[in-house]
Amino acid sequence: MKSVFLFSALCILSFFIGEIGKYFLNINSLIYESLSYQFAHQYVDKVFENVRRWQLVGYLLIPLLLFIKTQAIAGVLGIGTFFFDKELSHRKLWNIALRAEFVFLIPQLLKLLWFYFYQVEYTLHDLETFYPLSLLNFFDVKELPLWYLYPLQTISFFELLYIGFMAFLLDKTLKEKRYVGVKIAFSSYLPALLIWVASIMFLVLNQT
Repeated sequence: MKSVFLFSALCILSFFIGEIGKYFLNINSLIYESLSYQFAHQYVDKVFENVRRWQLVGYLLIPLLLFIKTQAIAGVLGIGTFFFDKELSHRKLWNIALRAEFVFLIPQLLKLLWFYFYQVEYTLHDLETFYPLSLLNFFDVKELPLWYLYPLQTISFFELLYIGFMAFLLDKTLKEKRYVGVKIAFSSYLPALLIWVASIMFLVLNQT
């Protein structure tokens, strides 16, 4: 029951942060402006309507995508516990994955605060490529190949915080004091993350 509550809270917070960001950062206006440069005036409204529909579909997909992601991570952690001869039910591992996922709400909030209070003049491209405390911030995005963006965005303070928090939850659940959780998290989640990032890079590279 606790996992269901965590999952529901995660979905609701993800939805509201997205909606708040869209309202305060005028994202729809930026999208409309961007479309105006790409399409003839008579087609802009139709294209924008389709974009709005896809936004709604995206919100409906939030629970599905979060469920798939957290279940997959729970499965990956399960492989790690197996190799370290530890036993945790998939339900407990999913609970750990759900609790750790709340870490990724922090950069979303920081992004909202950054553009609302600090960088008040921005474009849609700025919003799309900004990720707080990531390696991407040390590069000029316009000069980077597209397939560099995702890995540089992924390597961030919050990714390390996520792994560290997940390791802490594993140790707490296993009642271990020998940093077994760190070993499990780094030996299972990290390889899976590298495979995922490499897959995204490959897909982007083949589309450019």
